[in-house]
Amino acid sequence: MSIATRIRPYGAIASLLGAALIAAPASAGSISGFSLYGIESLKLGHSDTVLSGDIGSAGEVRLAAGVEIDGSIHAGKHVNMRAGSTTGSVFSGGSAAIGSHDIAGDLHVAGNLLNTSSGGSIGGSLFHNPTSSINLGSSTVGGSIGFGNPTPPMLPDLPSTTVFTSGGMNIFLPKGKVTKNLAAGSYGSVEMRNGNTLVLTAGDYYFDSLTLSGTDLIFNVSGGDIKVFVAGDFKAGTGFDALVQGGTAEDVYFEGHGDFNAGGGADIMGTYYVPFGRFHLGSGSSKSSITGAVWAKQIALEHNVTVVHAPVPEPSSLALFSIGIGALGIGLRRRRASR
Repeated sequence: MSIATRIRPYGAIASLLGAALIAAPASAGSISGFSLYGIESLKLGHSDTVLSGDIGSAGEVRLAAGVEIDGSIHAGKHVNMRAGSTTGSVFSGGSAAIGSHDIAGDLHVAGNLLNTSSGGSIGGSLFHNPTSSINLGSSTVGGSIGFGNPTPPMLPDLPSTTVFTSGGMNIFLPKGKVTKNLAAGSYGSVEMRNGNTLVLTAGDYYFDSLTLSGTDLIFNVSGGDIKVFVAGDFKAGTGFDALVQGGTAEDVYFEGHGDFNAGGGADIMGTYYVPFGRFHLGSGSSKSSITGAVWAKQIALEHNVTVVHAPVPEPSSLALFSIGIGALGIGLRRRRASR
């Protein structure tokens, strides 16, 4: 069942469909431009690497030592950096602690600037308010240091949360080597233990909760996109993989209204939207990866996580298109029924 039929939209079908077809392209401040965005906070662990896309938070952005960012950083309240590098610029709506971080672009800071470590550099210019306290320590600035109005961080609008109803058959598979092919539809709690594999195909899935302990998840998108909606928590153990077959990470959208937690050594693909909970990935020094995007209330990545930016197309455009098509289908069914 599609999102549209669950929401049951009403109104002028032609207007909705027309608006969907003429949707504006993503702008520079669009959520689709962010590989990682935490509503309240974003924390990256030691030696994490973001290979493409911006990162940000309306609250705090905190980077551990060795973090490499190939993009820009946007923080609504505070940014705290240690040794590492950023190829773009850094924008803070509050204070900033740059440590020995190397920023290739500009630094815009509305509050105080503090450097308590040796080294670090700003390749571009530093822009700050005249009333700010500035302590660069031994950090160097390649461009100018100017008073005035620093450019504020770009804090994007988040996708509308989906209204959906889950529930249905509960599924439990003990430890084994079973490949479970699950058809699109609505389910209760699904739990699978070590050694099993869960395969999803084209369509929309609705779960009360989803627990995959030592179980791999395969998104087979050869027949079309996959959307997964979880009302509660998603839990996965160490070494968990969520991989795409027959397409790319841009063909998978996951929305969970609880927490998302996966252990170390995990490799996941798709766009993950966790608007009310915490997205946590990794454990210890095990290497993990994300190919897609993560937008959540809170994001915490452990050590050695590599992020490759490959989000779904602009979510708001997809939702509007889905509603328009769904409304058109409802109208046609009603017209046939009246004949």
